[in-house]
Amino acid sequence: MQLTAATIKAMTGISFNSALIVNFDGFSDIVTKLGGVTMYVDEQTMSLHHGYITGHPDQHAAPWVINPDGTPNHRIPGTTPVIYKKGTQHLSAYEALDYVRCRDFLPFTDYDRQRHQQQFIKALLQEAYDQGISNPLKIDEFLKPLSKAFIFDPGSGLKLSDWIFTLKGIQPSAVVTIKTNNGVFVHYTGPATDDRQALSADSMTLLQDVKDDHVDDFIASHPDWVSQS
Repeated sequence: MQLTAATIKAMTGISFNSALIVNFDGFSDIVTKLGGVTMYVDEQTMSLHHGYITGHPDQHAAPWVINPDGTPNHRIPGTTPVIYKKGTQHLSAYEALDYVRCRDFLPFTDYDRQRHQQQFIKALLQEAYDQGISNPLKIDEFLKPLSKAFIFDPGSGLKLSDWIFTLKGIQPSAVVTIKTNNGVFVHYTGPATDDRQALSADSMTLLQDVKDDHVDDFIASHPDWVSQS
């Protein structure tokens, strides 16, 4: 995280006071505590790991043989993968965490997954807000499960509880999430021979607008970069 922050600062001049690293495995407890999460699934998404015995959706079964690199090899006979259909869904903790891991059958793979993860976090904040996390007296109830969901790098000396308390007045509807590179591949044209990707000129403009506090201007001229939720 420190290297990422230093790299972004060198590229753009943006400095970070502190950062949260998301650990999606750690969201299980808080989603369970909230009774699931209601979110908008913006494209039909097939699961790689979550499936059931064909004809018996209550009997869980892994639907794919998976290659060592994590990609799908072939379907396991007699099983059916779960498909998250487009539209508003109420997902259990297991379903939500499976959904935010899905990328293999999506047109823009990891970029689509990143967008879905942004939508999930915003939906989770809405669930928590609706159930009282905006009340300072209830914040403690969420601290333990939240501490499993985030690795907090307190560059400014703040504690996680301080950070959450600072955000208590911000409603989830006011949070805007933006897609890096507008959610499409931008191939790196430098000397490396691997599959690394580059930041587009517009992404660099976005980062400059973050530094200069002109993000509203960027959104106004790039409305399709906002992840709809």
